[in-house]
Parts: sequence; structure tokens; C-alpha cells
Amino acid sequence: MVSFPARFMLIGALNPSKSPVGDTIESWNTQDMLRLLKKFSHPFLDRIDMHIQVGNVPYEKLDQRKKGERSETIKLRVTEARKIQMERFKYENIMVNADLEPPLIEKYCTPNAAAEDLLKLAMEKLSLSLRSYDKIIKCARTIADLSGDAQINEIHVSEALQYRILDRLLI
Repeated sequence: MVSFPARFMLIGALNPSKSPVGDTIESWNTQDMLRLLKKFSHPFLDRIDMHIQVGNVPYEKLDQRKKGERSETIKLRVTEARKIQMERFKYENIMVNADLEPPLIEKYCTPNAAAEDLLKLAMEKLSLSLRSYDKIIKCARTIADLSGDAQINEIHVSEALQYRILDRLLI
């Protein structure tokens, strides 16, 4: 067997239909959604770490935007999370949570009991693949790192599940 390892970041965007109705996935025409998703194989979509819905913003709401977290603050949190990961993986051959393979996921991504229950429920209700589980738990580990938390809790898992919107659509 020959292996050709590759590391890259894929960022993509999809438009749900020719004439979107509303700004939520629930308001999309089911046939349009199925037509869109049929263009991609389930295994391909399963390999994407995060899928996020970004809704339309009506013009009237543009001036009502709330101030979010400042970029400088986010940069500090990311820098601290990267330091945590560098320390965690100093004896491993990886640098970030995204590079974790199954044996290391088990070692470094231990959820608390409530998070474990939520993961189990999600696996059952959404019929998630093991690959999806790995993506979710690694994302939850990163969210915990960004929060400065040593252990993955149900809040981290809940947020990570939100970044897997296609898992909910493909059941």
C-alpha cells in the first residue's frame, strides 16, 4: 500500500437554492436541499471537520448589529489554546487537536459524565459515524482549550455538535 499524506484546509460555501426563502435551513425547500446534498457523497461530507449555517441578514438589521468579542481578545485566547496544545503534545508527533488519531483521541479527549451522555445521545439520535464522533470530540477538545478548561464538558460538546449541521440534515 502506498500512502500520500496531505494536509490542507478546505473552506467552501454552498448556496441552498436559486431562490432562497427565509434565512434558516428549516425554511429551505426540501427538494432543493436534497438536490444540493446529492452533489456530494456522504463520506466526503463526513470528512469535513465543521459545517456551519450562516443565515441571511435583512438590510434593516445591519445597523442593529451587536458588538462581539474583540479580535485582540480572540487572538489572546487562540494563542493560549495553542500553548496548551503545544504543552499537551510535546511528547507526541502532533501539534494541534485536529491532528489527533483515534488512540490519542482516547488519551487526550476525555469528556466528563454529562458530556459523555450527550455524545451518546447524539450518536444514537443522529446515527453519527465514528469519523463524525472523532471530529466532534476533537472540536470539543479545542473549545475546552479556548475556554481554559482541562476537561471536556457538555457545554463544549454541545457547541461542537452545532458545528456539524450536515450530520443533522443527512439522517
